[in-house]
Amino acid sequence: VVHEAGFMSHDVGGPYRDMLSNMTAEVQSHVLQLFIPCPNARNHTGNNQDGMVPLPIRNETPHQLREKFKMYTFLGKIMGLAIRSLSYLDLRLTSVVWKPLVMDTVDPSDVESINRGSFGEIESLAKLENKTNPKDQKSLDAFNQACKHIKFEIIGSDGVKVSLTRGGASKHVTWANKQEYIDLVMTHRLNEFKRQANAIRRGLAVVVPYQCLSTFTWMDLQDQVCGRASIDISLLKQMTVYHGYYQPDRKSRNEVKCGPTSPHIKLFWNMVENKMDNKQRSDLIFFVWGRARLPLNSKGFGKVRFAIKTHVASQGKGKDPNKYFPVAHTCFFHLDLPEYTDPKAMYEKFLYAMSNCKYIDGDNTAHAREIARMR
Repeated sequence: VVHEAGFMSHDVGGPYRDMLSNMTAEVQSHVLQLFIPCPNARNHTGNNQDGMVPLPIRNETPHQLREKFKMYTFLGKIMGLAIRSLSYLDLRLTSVVWKPLVMDTVDPSDVESINRGSFGEIESLAKLENKTNPKDQKSLDAFNQACKHIKFEIIGSDGVKVSLTRGGASKHVTWANKQEYIDLVMTHRLNEFKRQANAIRRGLAVVVPYQCLSTFTWMDLQDQVCGRASIDISLLKQMTVYHGYYQPDRKSRNEVKCGPTSPHIKLFWNMVENKMDNKQRSDLIFFVWGRARLPLNSKGFGKVRFAIKTHVASQGKGKDPNKYFPVAHTCFFHLDLPEYTDPKAMYEKFLYAMSNCKYIDGDNTAHAREIARMR
């Protein structure tokens, strides 16, 4: 049983999804020191600029390692839960983690995708080797001189220098030992996260048997655990229903049933499709549903539908709907949408709501009451 301190909300699914989202965020934060941004993310270059990798194992004590592997194993169990319950996790892990989970082989392209230039020294050695005549001593001396700055150590994914062999910091690459160096670099790069991934896999297999895992590609597994990062607007529209009535003429009491052709509904979809980027669409889904990604297809929604409903508080003579904020009912995937007439006001109100109401706030606090008055 999970007790969320200070929460006064009733769990009809929303607090549960909120708990999983908080857990996922914490796992990828610096607090637990399980994952770190990959080198490409830290250097803002190449692929996976938002990707995460396990924190490399360095000088942990046996006790620290046991505790860390317990947490990786628990994460694997949560991944299995996500697959079984279609409760997707917003994990930004890369192929160097996903591939070992399905017993696929990590290759150099996977390493390059998280650490651009990680095989730079090997490439330099290959160029030098092509220019060297092994039968000419002067050519060999030139090779050894050119490699004098290359030692048996590399920079790990956490930015820390790692010796590839005992005394690697003082051992230089020569013609005689170049292949040893290349083999050690390749082994380290391709297996840097192997132990952490194995611990995650052990936990995952508690929920999803090894035999089943072997039927997935790494991308299939990623989709099953995380959903797709790109928000499928056409799928979201397909799974949307409309409730309530709107007032086309606010000076009268005439009401018309809401639907996809209602002016404020059309403004909403135009904003989602043309004004928001994918990150903002993901924030919108989180705001309304407590999860950042959609199911893979219509079947994954089950009986749940995205319901756009009347925003009753903004209706009535003399009220300006452009001054009201949207209201989300996270447990039910419902959105109370004011009858906006100004696209700019709608966009600004949604951005504020998505940025400042990221978590379910049922707390009986002055701040919560103040927010409630703004709805």
